[in-house]
Amino acid sequence: MINSVSLEAPAKINLYLSVLGRIATGPYAGYHDLDMLMQSISLRDFITIEKRQGPSVLTVSSSRQGAVVPEDEHNLAMKAWRLLQQQYHLPEGVTIRIEKHIPVGAGLAGGSSDAAAVLKGINQLFSLGLSLDALAQMGASLGGDVPFCVYQGLARAEGMGERLTLLPGLPPRDCVLVNPGIMVLTSEIFCAYDIMEESKISCGGYQEIKQAVARDFFSGLSWERVEEQLQNDLEAAAVAHYPVIAEIKEDLQAIGLSPFMSGSGPSVIAFWQGDAKRALIEERIVPKWPITVFCQTL
Repeated sequence: MINSVSLEAPAKINLYLSVLGRIATGPYAGYHDLDMLMQSISLRDFITIEKRQGPSVLTVSSSRQGAVVPEDEHNLAMKAWRLLQQQYHLPEGVTIRIEKHIPVGAGLAGGSSDAAAVLKGINQLFSLGLSLDALAQMGASLGGDVPFCVYQGLARAEGMGERLTLLPGLPPRDCVLVNPGIMVLTSEIFCAYDIMEESKISCGGYQEIKQAVARDFFSGLSWERVEEQLQNDLEAAAVAHYPVIAEIKEDLQAIGLSPFMSGSGPSVIAFWQGDAKRALIEERIVPKWPITVFCQTL
């Protein structure tokens, strides 16, 4: 019988994010209907879960100074534990330790990935025998990104993110992630998007056109195809509220990269190749933007 488990919780980036409108029926009625291409990257948090006597405890240490992460029932990792504890009547307490490296409120699903790791860790720790499918289905009640974070890799995510199509992985790519050190609320960006896009969404045929574009995009993925179609419908709204995102993009474009925003922002990603390009990033980007991370797709 094991008493502790350790897991990694990779960040995700959005290679494609299309807002199709609003979900009309079902448990997510009224929420935005999304079509996304999600990719795990090597930037990750580290999770340790141990059995203990007494009340459950969550502790968080962060490599990002000033990061505000709740250490109580508001944390998605603790919610993930409570979900399984109540569902399977688990009597024992646990200690959950999170070593955070993923910036908070950064459009990288850090909290969702932590929650997914806890679901998988509790499954191991208490020998529940749940499949990834079952864990992902349960995780959907915690947040739209959690199901993808259970599986990781490369996937198309639709609806709120709960409808996943797992895709064959593409070869690893070097990328650089730049974050301005601010937190962005997803709800705020969606509200701004709604205001900017209301006229388009209400136009007849708008949703059908976007769905047709998506069908074409997802047929036969390659890095060349992905880089031709990098898209994030939330980017204009995020930039309008946080112009620093545009500044980061301009700095990366100035050294010959093609940057894009992940999720609801504010993190900006760019693929790069070769020692010369890395040297440029280290010379011009790192001194100006301290939260610059070299990573790879997984």
